[in-house]
Amino acid sequence: MFSVICPGLRNRKVTLYKDTWIDHICEIHQEVKDCVGFIERVLSSKKDSTIEIYQKYRDPDAIAIYKKCPHLEPLYSYIAITVKFFNDRTAVMTSCYGKQDISSLDMEVYDGH
Repeated sequence: MFSVICPGLRNRKVTLYKDTWIDHICEIHQEVKDCVGFIERVLSSKKDSTIEIYQKYRDPDAIAIYKKCPHLEPLYSYIAITVKFFNDRTAVMTSCYGKQDISSLDMEVYDGH
């Protein structure tokens, strides 16, 4: 589908594979099926106050990126984009879905390391 450099993730190249998009995201999370352009723009944007990035306590290579998404309102306020780091230079997008709020109980703010 696409690969972009993600400034918010220390300039890692994040790839969304077509089979992940079609077989997982569009199949299970139909609310985001028309948001691929928005997702690509979020990932390639510099991190600012409108983008929140968290990492899992148990797996620091599992990342969740949240941004307000007008395309999903009124049902959801945020789009959540999840990625998994391969190494210091690359990551893969694993999922994407709508969220009403940011739940960070099992996560901490990503500090860029």
